[in-house]
This record gives sequence, structure tokens and C-alpha cells, in this order.
Amino acid sequence: TGSAERNVVCAYANQKNLTVQLRQLLTEYQRQQVLSELAARLLELSARQGNNLREVVMLAQWVQNKALNAFDEAQQSQLSLQTTEQEAIRDEVKQVLDKLAELARTGGEERTKQAIQRAEELKTRDVLAQALEDLATGKLLSAGGNGKMARDQLRELGRLLGPPRDQTDALRQAARELDVAIQQQQRIIDETKP
Repeated sequence: TGSAERNVVCAYANQKNLTVQLRQLLTEYQRQQVLSELAARLLELSARQGNNLREVVMLAQWVQNKALNAFDEAQQSQLSLQTTEQEAIRDEVKQVLDKLAELARTGGEERTKQAIQRAEELKTRDVLAQALEDLATGKLLSAGGNGKMARDQLRELGRLLGPPRDQTDALRQAARELDVAIQQQQRIIDETKP
């Protein structure tokens, strides 16, 4: 019976070890899931920033260097929409970056730390704040420049944070994004031709 008791104790200890290992795996899976969600969120915000940028460029063409106080009601309304969207993007990016900083402080993996460090180097929060301020004061060209910078930074951060990709996939994705950018530029050129 002593042997049977030792077997029971050994089985119980093994079960406890398995439980601990399963909890560690679950915790790591949850951490990876959060990182994937944050990366996807940054890429989504980058796309929204790109859309807002296009709208700002069209508004700048529409107002043709008018002073803010010379905008008609429709132009003021469009500017208000762009400003509201820019403010929402800024606030959502702040939430994502705050969550990343929290993850980095609590022992996040290297890509988490790299992403938050890169956001600080690029001054992403400042760029978004400046784009919003430019819109609020009617500096549409400056808002467009800062909006483009913010879009590119958000895309970079999303990629940094996302799972490592095959180099070929990364090149294909970059080529698709380049094609889209070329098409957008061509559309702007076509719209601005006399």
C-alpha cells in the first residue's frame, strides 16, 4: 500500500505540473492574441488615417487656399467632419499605445518593446496631435502632411507588432500597398487637371 500511496502522490504532482504548464500556455496564447489584435487595430487606424488624408486633400483642393474664415457652410461642415475623425483617430491610437506601454512594462516580448520604442522615436502621438491642430486652424496642407506621416507610422507600428511574416509575403503586401498609393496619386492628379 505504501507503493500505491507514492503512485497517487506522484500522479497528483504530475497533474499539478501539467496544470501549471497549461496555464502558462494559455497566458502566452492570450498575450499573443492581444498583440495580434493591437497590430490589426493599428493597421485599421492606418487605413482610417489614409481615408481622412484623402478627404483633407480633396477639401484643400475645394477651398483653394481660402482663409478659414472664408470657408462657406459646406466647406466648414466638411472640415468639421475631418476634424472629428482626426480627433477620434488620435484618441484611439492613444488607447492602443497606452495598452502597448502597459504590456511592455509587464514583461512584454521584444516586438512589444520595439513597437512602443519606435512610436516614441517617431513621436506618433505628437504627429497626430499636430494633424488635429492643423485641421482645427484650417492649415489643410500641413494637416495633410502630418496625416500622411501618421498613416505611415501607424502602418509601420502595426507591422512591427504583428507576427513575423515570410519575406515574400511582406514584399507582396508592400507591392499591393504601393499599387494602391499609385492609384490614389493618379486619381488626385486626374482630379486636379484643368
